[in-house]
Amino acid sequence: MAGKTVDEHGWPLGGPSDAEIDREREKEFERGMKAARLRWLDGDHTAYVYAVRLCGRHRRHPPDWLIEASEALVERAMAEEEKRARREWVIHRARWEALVELRDRRHELKQHGDDRGMTWDDAREAVSEILQETEAAGSAATIKESYELIQDAGGEGATFRDFLEVRHRRRVRRQEQRQQRDSKLG
Repeated sequence: MAGKTVDEHGWPLGGPSDAEIDREREKEFERGMKAARLRWLDGDHTAYVYAVRLCGRHRRHPPDWLIEASEALVERAMAEEEKRARREWVIHRARWEALVELRDRRHELKQHGDDRGMTWDDAREAVSEILQETEAAGSAATIKESYELIQDAGGEGATFRDFLEVRHRRRVRRQEQRQQRDSKLG
């Protein structure tokens, strides 16, 4: 067979070039990810694992749909109580961050005529106004409570677990105080 320039698989004699190998790998990755996404959308949760492994094998960052799928799987696996606690954590943390930022920047803001962060009371009122149209909305007293809760949990370094422990201790303390008050009245 004189003149044959390709082997039985269609590759050039001597093997495919690096560019050809790269193109084939890219096509394989794209086909696999497309199939995995369709399976995922069809409700096949094993497609998620397949897609993660495919990304690892091809040393590729996961596409947006795979990241969203991981969020969905975590959400589905989480108990309702944990979901509520995590929403609380995010809200308390947002209030804490807003108050800390306002207090940290109070001198800079005052130079521009904004003195709302100069006292703790004024700062809490300002944060209450700033967060008014958000999920973290609350009164100045609520902002104070959130700030103190996150501070007690470790402030900047507070973790979700720290938050849960402090929240639990506070609930137990309030319950004990109610029982003591009720026993004095009863």
